[in-house]
Amino acid sequence: MSNTPSLKSDAPASPIILIAEDEAVSHDAISAVLSNQDYTLAFAETGSQALEQAMRLLPDLILLGAMLPDMDGYQVCRTLRAEPNLAQVPVVMITAFDDQEARAQGLASGVDDFISTPFNRAELYARVRTLMQLNRCHALLKEHQASINLNRQMLELQEQFRAMVSTELYDYVLENLSSLKQLVRQALRKALRPNAVLETTLATLDDLAAHVRNLSLDLRPTILDDFGLYPTLTWLSDQTQHQTGLDVRRNFTQAQDNRYAPMIETAVFRITQEAVTNIVQHAKATEMTIELEERNGLLRLKIDDNGMGFDLASLIKLKPHLSGIFVMHERARMAGGSLIIESVPKHGTHIVASFPVATKIV
Repeated sequence: MSNTPSLKSDAPASPIILIAEDEAVSHDAISAVLSNQDYTLAFAETGSQALEQAMRLLPDLILLGAMLPDMDGYQVCRTLRAEPNLAQVPVVMITAFDDQEARAQGLASGVDDFISTPFNRAELYARVRTLMQLNRCHALLKEHQASINLNRQMLELQEQFRAMVSTELYDYVLENLSSLKQLVRQALRKALRPNAVLETTLATLDDLAAHVRNLSLDLRPTILDDFGLYPTLTWLSDQTQHQTGLDVRRNFTQAQDNRYAPMIETAVFRITQEAVTNIVQHAKATEMTIELEERNGLLRLKIDDNGMGFDLASLIKLKPHLSGIFVMHERARMAGGSLIIESVPKHGTHIVASFPVATKIV
């Protein structure tokens, strides 16, 4: 069965209900209730037809008779549940009134709900409507989780790429720049008189090496992998203060050697890095504070600045996919955390990112 091709893409956009019932009275009663609704109805009179139709159409709901000519509904349901594409499709079994044994057997086979004959039209309509809504919610949740997983994979690949490029810059480019610097220094020592060209070349190589080193650290600081979050944020704050003149204050309440899950450490670092970039480029701030504390099972990052601030709601309305804010939110969410950004024009910006850290990495 699992190799049967799916024709779901050929099906109409309206939800599909497969009715597998050989009793004419039940068949007609169900059709009368559902035919005027926004559903596409498909029919099967045997178990084998029901399985074939289910694989072909991938219905949104299956109304399944307990007894069919070639196999009973329980066997049909067990077969459906064994199919990955059909395992989550709601199945409602049609049973005789107060048939408790049939209901127990149906539940054991994977049936989601039951409808007794003779039908109550209002009950049938309500049951179908409720299950269709639940199925829709389940599909949306599944799509949402798939989106989260994809974003997480993309972020992981991005970090892997950053690490690879950082390593290449540090190990290959810097190594060759160091060799070139040595050659220039040797040439200067052997020169009979001062050589302005060689001195300029050496200064240029020094500047280039420093730039490549900083670029490598910005891409993926090895200190984050080797020593953890606290030393990395210390390095970032010191570098920011040295390069920009911004007064960067930090307050870390935990031991400097505390380690956390790699996804959380990366998220905290990237959120801080993005915030620092925005503050330096846009906030016109003179000082900022980076706080990191662990309390009650949460690792909390706080970043404040005294810059010009902004109207967050208006900014998001004008630019709903504003890259910096979006990236910070995604980083927090992918690591199982949350992010709050509060900003008031002329009164600075306040950022809080929180992550559950029930288990520390030793």
